[in-house]
Amino acid sequence: MAFDVKKQGIPGYIVLGSAGLALISLFMPWITVDFGFGSKSEIGAANFWSWFYLIIGWGVPVFLFVTGKAANSVVAVVCGVIAALFGFYSALFRFSASMFGKTVNFASAGQWFFLIAALALIAAGILAAKGKGKIVDALDADARDIKNIFKK
Repeated sequence: MAFDVKKQGIPGYIVLGSAGLALISLFMPWITVDFGFGSKSEIGAANFWSWFYLIIGWGVPVFLFVTGKAANSVVAVVCGVIAALFGFYSALFRFSASMFGKTVNFASAGQWFFLIAALALIAAGILAAKGKGKIVDALDADARDIKNIFKK
């Protein structure tokens, strides 16, 4: 593997840092329920979908970083959006319940850290595109590069 730190720049470091934050978030409590006399937390690491979205969201961008390829802006944005959608869904709707006529959210710190990491991944993709000129044109060029890879 040709790992060149200088080639990656800030977007690559953001990808790597957000992947680390997402991984750490899986070992934090994702559900906290307060029973009045104590609380119960569930570790997110036991959740298959959390690990699945970690791999989907950060697998390819981290692979591109480690193998020495420049952070592809489209890959980072698309993967970040997928992870962010899961993060929003988990934090806002997945662990919500109606109790005594009120909606109560049981989301804990792990989900919010996962969501922050996903938003950072999107930001890395936008920064990578911005470094190549106009953001929309760079995203379009990167998408064409990816399309050409699959045509071969």
